[in-house]
Amino acid sequence: MSKKLPVIIDNSSGNTLVSAYEKLFPSLASISLATGMFEIGAFLLLEGLWQNIKQIRILMGDETTRRTRQEIVRAIAQMSDQSIENEKIRDDALTGLAAVRQAIMNRQIRLRIYSKSRFHAKACLMEAKEESPVDFAIAGSSNFTRPGLTENLELNLFTTDQVHIDALRNWYDGLWKESEDVSADLLKTIEPHLKEYPPFTVYAKALSAYFAGREKTQDDWERRESVMYPLLSQYQKDGYHQALQIAEKCEGSLICDGVGLGKTFIGLMILERCLHEDKRVLLIVPKSAEESVWQAGIQRYLKPRYSIELQHGKTYGVQPGGTD
Repeated sequence: MSKKLPVIIDNSSGNTLVSAYEKLFPSLASISLATGMFEIGAFLLLEGLWQNIKQIRILMGDETTRRTRQEIVRAIAQMSDQSIENEKIRDDALTGLAAVRQAIMNRQIRLRIYSKSRFHAKACLMEAKEESPVDFAIAGSSNFTRPGLTENLELNLFTTDQVHIDALRNWYDGLWKESEDVSADLLKTIEPHLKEYPPFTVYAKALSAYFAGREKTQDDWERRESVMYPLLSQYQKDGYHQALQIAEKCEGSLICDGVGLGKTFIGLMILERCLHEDKRVLLIVPKSAEESVWQAGIQRYLKPRYSIELQHGKTYGVQPGGTD
């Protein structure tokens, strides 16, 4: 270490815990870390610093009132999943995540939870390589998360005092023995982010994310009274709502799904919507599809509910009890 570390590390004015780890990690043989909150994204933040450390133990819990193993694991997995998603904004290739997975599989990184009581501890015991005359420890308020390592105003004490380090080691080893391994659970969180997906799946997911929240939402009439709406598959409902949304903005819309995806049912749903709103409807359809598709669909699904008069080249409709 070319420059001595300050006794207090609080993440202010560049005095971050990450900066301290950058100086300390190259000289370490092992790490024993306690954290109330944990996210895998913290390892990505420390990419290139932890790989040469032979053993990394992480003892974690949950700072809320959760008590069962299942509840704690679920909370940690959700936080780690979100932290990985956040890292994609900075590095969409997730450089380093595969190394984290491999290190967990090889037990270089060992992950355990303490569930006997609410776990609020934060400390890092660092065992130095043989050439170093002292070990190190940092104890304080920082969780092993990106905010805890870089952003939050924290209070952490750095020490090389052997009495402090021995006491911390005894404390940590005692809790470690009482904890439960969750390495396999956290691997399940990592795997989906490293899986290779077919191009179409990626494209479909991108479209889903892009259009999420953009479609016109369903109302009480569609949920409770519509004839056609319950018959639609979810993707057809999405197409129907999106068509309405586009029509409101552009005074018209086109439904251009592939063959066999139910454009006719979406069309009948839009037709029913028009009947519900007491609008005149003009259907322009191929001669070959007039009777076999459209008249048949209208007679089967809409005629029993609505007063409809079909004329050659025209479809006029009103709600029950109305007049043309």
